[in-house]
Amino acid sequence: MQILMILLLALFTRAEELACKIRGRPESPEFYQDGDIIIGGIFSFRSSLDGTTYNYRIMPEPPKCKKTIPSDYYQSRALAKLVKHFGWTWVGTIRSDNDYGNSGMATFAQVAQQEGVCIEYSEAFLKSGPKEKISQIIDIIRKSTSKVIVAFLSLIEMEALVEELLLQNLTGLQWVGSESWITERSLAAGDGYKILNGAIGFAVDYREYQFAETMIFAIEEINNRTDILPNVILGYKIYDACGSVSLAIKVAMALMSGAGEAESSTLPCSQQSSIHAIIGQSGSSPTIGIATVVGQFNIPVVLKYLKEVNFTMKNGDGINFDINGDPPARYELVNWQLSVNGIIDFVTVGLYDASLPNGKQFIMNNSIVWASDDKFAEAMIFAIEEINNRTDILPKVSLGYKIYDACGSVSLAIKAAMALMSGAGEAESSTLPCSEQSSIHAIIGQSGSSPTIGIATVVGQFNIPVALQYLKKVNFSMINGEYINFDINGDPPARYELLNWQLNVNGIIEFITIGFYDASLPEGKQFIMNNNSIVWASNEGKAIEKPRDITAKWENADNQISHPEGMSTAGEEHQFAEAMIFAIEEINNRTDFLPNMSLGYKIYDACSTVPLAIKAAMALMSGAGEAQSSTLSCSQQSSIHAIIGYSASSPTIGISTLVGQFNIPVISHFATCACLSNRKEFPTFFRTIPSDYYQSRALAQLVKHFGWTWVGTIRSDNDYGNSGMATFIKAAEKEGICIEYSEDIYRTNPREKFLKTVEVIKMGSSKTIVAFANIVDLEFLIKELVLQNVTGLQWVGSESWVSAKNVATMENYRIFKGTIGFSIANAAIPGLKEFLLSVRPSSTPGNTGLIKLWENMFDCSFSALHSKTCTGSENLQQVNNLYTDVSELGVTYNVYKAVYAVAHALHDLLACQDNRGPCMANQKDTLPLQALQYLKKVNFSVNNGEYVNFDINGDSPARYELVNWQLSVNGITEFVNIGFYDASLPEGKQFIMNNNSIVWASNDGKAPKSVCSESCHPGTRKATQKGKPVCCFDCLPCAEGEISNSTGNDQSV
Repeated sequence: MQILMILLLALFTRAEELACKIRGRPESPEFYQDGDIIIGGIFSFRSSLDGTTYNYRIMPEPPKCKKTIPSDYYQSRALAKLVKHFGWTWVGTIRSDNDYGNSGMATFAQVAQQEGVCIEYSEAFLKSGPKEKISQIIDIIRKSTSKVIVAFLSLIEMEALVEELLLQNLTGLQWVGSESWITERSLAAGDGYKILNGAIGFAVDYREYQFAETMIFAIEEINNRTDILPNVILGYKIYDACGSVSLAIKVAMALMSGAGEAESSTLPCSQQSSIHAIIGQSGSSPTIGIATVVGQFNIPVVLKYLKEVNFTMKNGDGINFDINGDPPARYELVNWQLSVNGIIDFVTVGLYDASLPNGKQFIMNNSIVWASDDKFAEAMIFAIEEINNRTDILPKVSLGYKIYDACGSVSLAIKAAMALMSGAGEAESSTLPCSEQSSIHAIIGQSGSSPTIGIATVVGQFNIPVALQYLKKVNFSMINGEYINFDINGDPPARYELLNWQLNVNGIIEFITIGFYDASLPEGKQFIMNNNSIVWASNEGKAIEKPRDITAKWENADNQISHPEGMSTAGEEHQFAEAMIFAIEEINNRTDFLPNMSLGYKIYDACSTVPLAIKAAMALMSGAGEAQSSTLSCSQQSSIHAIIGYSASSPTIGISTLVGQFNIPVISHFATCACLSNRKEFPTFFRTIPSDYYQSRALAQLVKHFGWTWVGTIRSDNDYGNSGMATFIKAAEKEGICIEYSEDIYRTNPREKFLKTVEVIKMGSSKTIVAFANIVDLEFLIKELVLQNVTGLQWVGSESWVSAKNVATMENYRIFKGTIGFSIANAAIPGLKEFLLSVRPSSTPGNTGLIKLWENMFDCSFSALHSKTCTGSENLQQVNNLYTDVSELGVTYNVYKAVYAVAHALHDLLACQDNRGPCMANQKDTLPLQALQYLKKVNFSVNNGEYVNFDINGDSPARYELVNWQLSVNGITEFVNIGFYDASLPEGKQFIMNNNSIVWASNDGKAPKSVCSESCHPGTRKATQKGKPVCCFDCLPCAEGEISNSTGNDQSV
């Protein structure tokens, strides 16, 4: 359980100014239509917003080069507009590492940037390159958040990529292809459709032509005509350049010289070339070579007239060249679709013509098959238009809509909701006019639970009484007969179809309805089943008679962990809160610091939930108590000047997203997600704990330091774990470390998920596990590890749990003996111990959290119903728990520093120091924005000599202690300091280690080995094992005449 700690600067008079200024703004609506009543929609088309801009070096155009297919310049621009057309502003890109791919992708990236499309990653490879490169690209695709990939690849590279994608079964992505492969049936044959289902891209109209035969056919056709070239017969010489630049140049020189291949090494420049034009080559790189050479030898008559040709083909296509030698850019837009016969069809779903006016270049239809069937936004628009066209539902009223893309992000979902409530467009959305009624009457969406929680928490504070009251009572039937209504919790009736995967006669998977479930029916009648039509997993076609009981051991082991019910009783969190109060009282008692001003506070318990954290933040901003916090008072200046908290990343993201719009600083003592360093998303966020960006990199260096190149990883499936592990894996790859497996866990997962993770650990060959996990999530896994006695592994832990005393029990030590990891540096706070022991419920009336903690510590109750009544005077000296223990104060010290950081910012503000921020004429008029400006520049030392300051991202200096789990003589787990890490030191000097004092997981007292393959001995070389990471290899004898005289050589020489 976590406690949200709030610092309220209570003695300032409130100003009569609006407190609803929004910093930053969401994207403008993806779709928009005016109406008398507006319905808001929030859906996730993308998964993130920030991207990377890439710059490429583009080769100049060849001076003489005519093409009868459009230049890739136009195709690249068309692809960028296509991507923008579908609202995909977060994409990955892959290209062939040659002229075709590099030049085409460079143009795409440039135009994409102009269209507001961001590129998450941009990868290049050649089939002739190392195979590891393709594996690396697939790994990047798997870890990325974008769901759309633009592939500017030659066919040969695309085939190699698809082959590897099939091996790793990486499906469900939306592919956008260049003309070189988008209509290639060899890719669509067999299993290729599993990967490229729904692929879309532009095709040039040359699919049914065989290039050489077509050239011959055209020449013979011209020769047989009397109206084009009378008395002239065209001839031809056709060479095979084998896709090689050098051969292409050689045959071009042979054509110009009129010589055979044998004589083509010399070019007789003293005579006129017998060749008048060269048609080809299919590849960009060979064509550049040919055009560069041939362009030096002008053929004046033909060249002059070729520039000016303008004629019409039999099919109506006009042929001409612009000043760059390019023909008009026209493409068909094709979409991969599965026919009823199970064969891939390339269906034309639109046309693109660059010669048409801007805005009319696309001609589209809606017959597209997508990689995913996400059509929520279109369904919303369809329903609104259908209602508007009816006269019986809303006469004289038309519905409109605004649809935003929240990118699957909690913070962007909240921003979009606030923009909808303000009624502002992109230009005006920097302010939220709270003095007038919101123009929005309802919001439809979001698809994910976490963003929906954030939206509902914010929007719920602004009641829309008319629509809300009637929405509770709706009861109507749809055209399919289904009744729509909501219960008192806002939930619809629970009805499901029961589906079964079955193979039809064409070999296609179908989802067959074999039953129904209706929760509104009486008990025992909720299922309607048809058992006879079920296809089972067993080949016998029978149901498994008695499934294996995988829950019995869990139920009998008394392993249930209760979920919070809205009241935190965690002693450590109470210690954080009391440390905040201690620091405030210490500052108030000083005469040299903030004279004539006293600090106050309000502390809320968010019960480890995102919505309660957001509600607490809104109550603080409104200045209302808990009873009045259902409405946000925007007509007056917020009385809060800073918020200290939260102890976890996900709730902190929600708080910072909301509070950041009002220029109120948030200073966290324990939210470490690197994502919070994004100043664009979290402009007012600070922290006194280092970002996980540094810890993740430090962990990778630590693992490398001990020679562990083959490790397993476990992470919490939340912002903290996913972000931290992503940075670790990226850093680990640079260090030459390979990941055997990567498992995610979360406290609400079913037990089967934890059992699967334990099984993966037991089956793994790596002896080292890196765990980037939250304590609560890890506790569920620990219980299973203890039950199955999984010992002897070397654990490397993140700061969240590696020095947590409630994890380091005697029972758990069997599993985690020798664990090492980075911990927040310990510190002492003089006077805190005595303060903690002096706290009494009577001294802090209304502190219900302390009352609950008190009752738990002394097994009594302040209620008369309990057999043992609390007096409130019980002796805390006799208690030894996380609340009273001050031996490890690393995180608590971060709370202490956060309070002092705010105090120093205010001190500087009141002193009105020159050139350090906005001066304040009267302390009663101080604003959060002014405090924010000074907080960015604080630089002071605390009582232990440590300096406190923040970088441009609001992050504090990254310093850690390296701790090792060791058993004391008293049988208690101790966290022994075995080293330090300081990211501010030069590279190579950031670690200070003491290897001699380490206790290892193994019983022999030696550091474990965790490698996939042992180093190759002299006389042998490495040979990478097919389909495995580079850390896994065989050692093969050197070939005759080669030697390897050292250990670990990749090659013999």
